[in-house]
Amino acid sequence: MAKGKLSVEERRRRNAEYQKKWREKLNSQPELKDEFLRKERERWAHRVQDGKVKTISDLNGRKRRKRRKFWKEAQRESRERRKKAQEIQQSLNTPPDSPLDISFEQPSRSRQLVAGERLRNRTRQRHYREIKTLKGKLEKVKKDKDKLRKRLKRRKLDPCQSTEESPRTKTQSMLQGSKIRNPLVKKTLLFHHVLSKALHKNVHHTHKSGKLTPHTTLSGKILKKYRMMHQVREFGFSYKTLKEKTPIQRKPNYIQMISSVVHTFFENNARITTDKQDTITRKKVKRQRMIMTDTMQNLHYSFTEQNPSIRLSYSSFCALRPFYITAPKTSDRKTCQCQYHENAKLMFDVLKSYQAVSTSKLEETFQLVCCSPASESCLLRTCARCLHKSSSLPLEEGKAKVEWKQWERVEEQTEDGVHFHTRLQKRTVTLLELMDLYQDKLRNETTTHVHLVQNQSKEYRNMIQNCNETTGIVHVDFSEAWKCKYSSEVQSCHYGQNLPQITLHTGMFYTKQEKQAFCTISESKRQDAAAIWTYMDQVLKNIHTRFPHIDTVHFWSDGPSKQYKNKKNFLLLSIIPPQLGFKNVTWNFFPTSHGKGAPDGIGATVKRCADRIVVGGLDIVNGTTFHQLVSSKLSGVYLHYVSNDDFLTCDAVLPKSLRSIPGTRKVHQVVAQGNTIYCRHISCFCNEPQICRCFNPVAHHHTQDADEHRPVQSPLAMLMEAMEKEPSRAPEGLMSAVGPSDINTGDWLSVVYDYNWWLAKVLKTDQEHRDVQVEFFHPHGPSSHFQKKQGSQDVCYVPFADVIVKHQSSPVRTSRSREIYQLSPEVMDFIDEELFNRLLPGL
Repeated sequence: MAKGKLSVEERRRRNAEYQKKWREKLNSQPELKDEFLRKERERWAHRVQDGKVKTISDLNGRKRRKRRKFWKEAQRESRERRKKAQEIQQSLNTPPDSPLDISFEQPSRSRQLVAGERLRNRTRQRHYREIKTLKGKLEKVKKDKDKLRKRLKRRKLDPCQSTEESPRTKTQSMLQGSKIRNPLVKKTLLFHHVLSKALHKNVHHTHKSGKLTPHTTLSGKILKKYRMMHQVREFGFSYKTLKEKTPIQRKPNYIQMISSVVHTFFENNARITTDKQDTITRKKVKRQRMIMTDTMQNLHYSFTEQNPSIRLSYSSFCALRPFYITAPKTSDRKTCQCQYHENAKLMFDVLKSYQAVSTSKLEETFQLVCCSPASESCLLRTCARCLHKSSSLPLEEGKAKVEWKQWERVEEQTEDGVHFHTRLQKRTVTLLELMDLYQDKLRNETTTHVHLVQNQSKEYRNMIQNCNETTGIVHVDFSEAWKCKYSSEVQSCHYGQNLPQITLHTGMFYTKQEKQAFCTISESKRQDAAAIWTYMDQVLKNIHTRFPHIDTVHFWSDGPSKQYKNKKNFLLLSIIPPQLGFKNVTWNFFPTSHGKGAPDGIGATVKRCADRIVVGGLDIVNGTTFHQLVSSKLSGVYLHYVSNDDFLTCDAVLPKSLRSIPGTRKVHQVVAQGNTIYCRHISCFCNEPQICRCFNPVAHHHTQDADEHRPVQSPLAMLMEAMEKEPSRAPEGLMSAVGPSDINTGDWLSVVYDYNWWLAKVLKTDQEHRDVQVEFFHPHGPSSHFQKKQGSQDVCYVPFADVIVKHQSSPVRTSRSREIYQLSPEVMDFIDEELFNRLLPGL
């Protein structure tokens, strides 16, 4: 039985009891009361500090006088209450008066007085009932009056509304009051009124072309509405004849074509949401919601520019918008923005507010540093005409101080050490300096990045649209991990970490004939190169089985270095696909923060299906159950499960040591041909399936040493083997024989410390003690990168004799925000050899 709701009086009584118990508890424990009062004083101080409570000094004259008057009255009432309480206390302490012996008799009430009171009560109750009844009648009359008034108002506002009675109403009015009960009479009379209304409607068309023929009139909507089509046989027409005469309204082909073009335009100018619950259902069609990247006015302007042959008004353009593409909301704030675009836009907005630039779009400001119009060579900064082009402001206008913000990586010192966070930093410069900084940003990164975004998106779309019979396109990405769930959980299980997480590697495969979504499921959290190719193994085998004529595969993904853009993935790209029967393979990367696509929607669909299964009462506690249940419910996505043992195959293919590829961060296309991979910073398919020479591809050879898997040698054997080799010459840019006079402050050295060589920077030299103070960069060599020690400087004095080589120039810096440097493999090999030569005599 459901628990009844408490009345207002009952709730108030219970609240009063709770408060009374709390006060008694507070008064009984002095420590608790002191703590409570201290917190209340702190809360009051915080409210005063935050401005939530205004002190009397913050009020104006009138409010100040009102507040002081209130204080006086409250103080007066407080004094009176204390005085009364004191009098009561004194009266309680005084002994009671002696009782009087005289007893007074209370006068009794007369019979007439009691009868009069009873009569008055009955009269009052009768009047109350009458008033209540009359109030109900009055309320009903008011409602009827308002209803009629509203009907009259609506009829006046709608001039097209006809007051003519319908055919059925006319028939019922004519038969009302008569004794005719024959249904045939009623049906005949109704047919007469229906036909009259249809003919009367046809008369209103004054033009001859607008008048309907009798065939069309008899097959109109009015006859169909009242189900009188069978009665027209009296005129000699069959139902089949009337059906042929019924005009069929179809949309013209050009309207369907325009609708398709508009839909495609909206999808290309919208970004898909990644929330699995962010969907829109319309007419039993569920789609993942997409968000427009610009306003409807700007999109309509762009559509008319891109399609000059289509004349489409703004209202028609809005009407043709797909239902699942909506305008952004407050909750749709962008949390995965591109830092290059955002920093340039922040500077552009400030310049625009000071009218330093006259354009309204960021791309239009490229003419400050590029030709007009900007070509591909201009955006890539290879055009000789605009390589050093710049614009300046008048000196008087450029002196104004302006504030602007930039997203920067900031180093913060905490108790746990040094941490790096991305923050929006505020800066103050003159308008002229900001203009120069903005132009430098356009030259160094923005123009190239924008062209890269446009080129990669264009190549991706063209590849899907112009795909031939022997080519397949695979777009992959990792979805957010899904945590296993029970349909009903206890609290310790829900908040604990005892349930595994499912890794989802999603993607879409395109061919000329069809497209197929897929998702790989695993309980492993690995997302490295070997795991990626383990996930892709079954997918590629399925593609080769279904489409044996496909020999070229183009992979597309975003470019995180821990997942796709690394040397191990490049090596496996040249090994695994040829083993599965694919001759030509490329891997293409979208630019940073521009990799959203179909895999994100597939991941949301799969996780949404799993959530529906759990809500339906089933448990998903591991990857096998996830695969079985979701596969049975989701037919549009190809799912397969990968166990932990499946990773061993790809792990065995990778060598223990692999040389890094310089400039991996800037690579956006990798073409594998045998043991050679070609890397370039932009994708191009003009000579498909062969690699073209556009944008200067760089070849890298992956050669595996024959003795790579031999047993590990002892350090002495390694040194002896190194001594037997012929001495190599120092690479260009290194000085091997370094003396004290050759070392200056700011030079880069490689020094010996604790039987390892380190990359170090000279802080100062001490000729008297014949040593040099250096700052070490971690880790020790050989290493893929060197950086400063986090938290503090690693500074030490090193004797001149421990200097191995001197670097003639600064090492290659691989990060803009942090001091991370890189040495070439040839330089590190030479330093290793020199170190062996120094350490051998001491063994």
